[in-house]
Amino acid sequence: MFKTLQLQPAGLLLLALMASLLSISATARADKLSFNYIEADYQVVDLDIDESISSGGDSLSLETDDDDGFQVAGAWEFYRHFHIFAQYSKASNDLEFNLTSGGSTESISGDFDVVRARGGIGYGWPLNDRWSMYSRLTWDYIELDDFDIGGLSADDTDDDGVGFEAGLRWLLLPSLELQAYGRYSDIGKVDTEEGFDDDVLGGVQGRWYITERFAVQAGYEYGEIKTFGGGLRFAF
Repeated sequence: MFKTLQLQPAGLLLLALMASLLSISATARADKLSFNYIEADYQVVDLDIDESISSGGDSLSLETDDDDGFQVAGAWEFYRHFHIFAQYSKASNDLEFNLTSGGSTESISGDFDVVRARGGIGYGWPLNDRWSMYSRLTWDYIELDDFDIGGLSADDTDDDGVGFEAGLRWLLLPSLELQAYGRYSDIGKVDTEEGFDDDVLGGVQGRWYITERFAVQAGYEYGEIKTFGGGLRFAF
């Protein structure tokens, strides 16, 4: 009554090819949401400093303007869903002093570098093949150096502290990943009186995989220190 289904060699080859593609697709999704990667980015960093001091009719103001630089970063997933990571960035910032006294204003401009580094250990919670949560315990470092103010140099200043980050990664499309996170840092902002102070920052990132391993990416982090960047990621 029922006919036995017989597949020709071409049909068997087609089924094998489909199974292979599905397997590759699942592997690619898993790889993209893992923490095995290296990346390099162009960045624009803004310390967002705009302060003034007034006394007896005289005033002194200090203002910084954003400038550009770079970041390199990487991570390695070493046991189950644990990973270690590290990142290093360096960007310039413009600096301007305005001294107003006796009705006249004198301006002095210069620049300096903002050097930041972070590293630590994290853990990811894969929710399914498209969603993953993660958290990180970090060591954070910041340094303001290479001051050039009107041809004069100033002392460098630096500090370090601990931080914590938690985020969510979403593979919206097989080639598009979105990421959102919040983080706390002991040295998240520049304090002109104390040097550095703690801050809570938030960020979003997007990655478009042009191949299974290479992605172009862009991101923005908001806080007292604002960072915008874009570059390339290699997932392995």
